[in-house]
Amino acid sequence: MILFLASRPVVRRPADGGRPRGLRLVAGGRAPGGQVAGGRAAGARTTDSRVADGAEAGRPVAGGAGDPGPAGAEEGTAGPRRRGPRSVFGPYRRIFAAPGTLAFTVAGFAARLPGSMLGVSMVLMIALSRGSYALAGAVSATGVAATAIASPLLGRLVDRYGQARVSVPAVGVFATGVTAMLLCVHYGAPSWTLFCCTIGSSAVPSMGSMTRARWTVIYQDDEAARHTAGSFEQVVDEVCFMLGPALAMVLCTTLFPEAGLLVGVILMVTGVLAFTAQRATEPRPHRTEPHQAPARPPLRIPELRTVLVTFLATGAVFGSMEVATVATVESYGAGSASSVVLAVQASGSCLAGLVFGALPARG
Repeated sequence: MILFLASRPVVRRPADGGRPRGLRLVAGGRAPGGQVAGGRAAGARTTDSRVADGAEAGRPVAGGAGDPGPAGAEEGTAGPRRRGPRSVFGPYRRIFAAPGTLAFTVAGFAARLPGSMLGVSMVLMIALSRGSYALAGAVSATGVAATAIASPLLGRLVDRYGQARVSVPAVGVFATGVTAMLLCVHYGAPSWTLFCCTIGSSAVPSMGSMTRARWTVIYQDDEAARHTAGSFEQVVDEVCFMLGPALAMVLCTTLFPEAGLLVGVILMVTGVLAFTAQRATEPRPHRTEPHQAPARPPLRIPELRTVLVTFLATGAVFGSMEVATVATVESYGAGSASSVVLAVQASGSCLAGLVFGALPARG
């Protein structure tokens, strides 16, 4: 009631009962001479409750006292405040405002790029040195199967003991297996040794999962930022799938057959060491306390089984696409074009990821 009475215009009438001399300016009322406070023209209406609420909250209200109006507008004119067009890269700039995000992203990219190089490099190395795509595909498939078994175990160890304590020894085992394979191929060891080496090189740290875990911890209370960060991670994956096979193809065909795998293991070791050195953004380990009930095994969770089946099919598509593309293009006598075909396949997903991350998250 007090706000309502205070918002009504107070009129002074002359003693002779004639017309009022003017209007005294009050909250949401009229200024002397019939002009409304806030720059509105005479006769314009002002929502009293909105002005009162804004005055009570201590903020300027559009059309009320304290509202400067549009920038550069002349006094006495009114109009909506115009905003510039929204930048597509604005959400991405915002997520990198947090300290340490750029550092672990760059280091993680160096460690993730070999993930898309290893399959192509191994296939080309064995096919060029042994002359058999069948053997190359079998060795590559064995390595993928071993990695699929080792990755969940490594992920559980990372959750329990931390990223640095697990990833550094794991990448050491990986480098040992890859080095043994390079030596076996170079010196013509029996074919069965290649299968043993590829199993030994299956301890590949899941750099994408560890990078996403850091984004989740940093923006655990910001759903929009997590949406943008997740889309950015998809873009990074697609960039790796565009650059990795092309780089492996160039190295294996222009230098020597082992060059792609050699560069891949160097990038992996360097990237993992640089990534794990970023301790400020590393998530804390999740250890089960003695009084806590043990967590259910992952395969007993129905939702996780659905996700597992879905991505098993997705992984089969990606895994077979690289080998099939290289072999098919080679059959037409244009093996050097395989890198271009693989890059074009990944460019569509890369563009879609950028657009999706810039859109607001709904649903």
